[in-house]
Amino acid sequence: MNTLNDVRISAYLQFWDPSASSHRSEQNKLIFEQKSETLMSIFNDWFTLANPDSPAPGTVVDPTIYLGLWSGQRGENEHVKCIGIRGELAPNHVPILGIYDDVLILMIGDACTEWKASTNPGLYYINHPTNPRGCAQLIEGIHMFKPGFHNDQFPAFVQAEDFPVNRLDAKGEIMSHEVGQFGIHLHSGGPGEDVNQYSAGCQIVWSPEGYFGATWHRFFDPAAKAMEDNRQSILPYMLLDAANLPGE
Repeated sequence: MNTLNDVRISAYLQFWDPSASSHRSEQNKLIFEQKSETLMSIFNDWFTLANPDSPAPGTVVDPTIYLGLWSGQRGENEHVKCIGIRGELAPNHVPILGIYDDVLILMIGDACTEWKASTNPGLYYINHPTNPRGCAQLIEGIHMFKPGFHNDQFPAFVQAEDFPVNRLDAKGEIMSHEVGQFGIHLHSGGPGEDVNQYSAGCQIVWSPEGYFGATWHRFFDPAAKAMEDNRQSILPYMLLDAANLPGE
């Protein structure tokens, strides 16, 4: 774990003691929420200053490198594909847990667009995992999604096969690995730089106007339509580390 991650999680934990949560009064809970919001705001400001050139949602990019990444890989012949690049927007490409410092490359044929995203869970679920074995973090590799619904309500891409995940402890460190159906979806995130409660391990697209707003539909709708037009039922998704991109 990099030093900045350690500092960020350590500061968060100073405001939140999971063992004491059941004993916290409503007044103390309010104080925590105010401090937590201030802490996240500091990191939002820092990350914005450190990354003034983050791509606008849907920025058109040169497809050459991304098409080459699929050569010989499972799913390479599908018309619609997606690549998640973990840490692409992070300083020195070192991912920071809980921040939108990744990108997704949506590929429809030879047309590629870039979307600010997070491929890691937010700090909230790292500290409050929904699974007793720890919060899920999708492991890099090629995975298959399919069109479906997130929370039985929002159009999204959902698991089409078993996924491999890391299980993280409260400090964001890997405790174990697991393979299975965990409800890891590709869906909308929210505004700001803090992933917050928008991801417990899902792959999420930064949405400046809010959860499942216009940005998400600009991402999802053309992809879903192109899949339908090409009778494509599966969305291949390649997750990789920015440091492993050609030329890095």
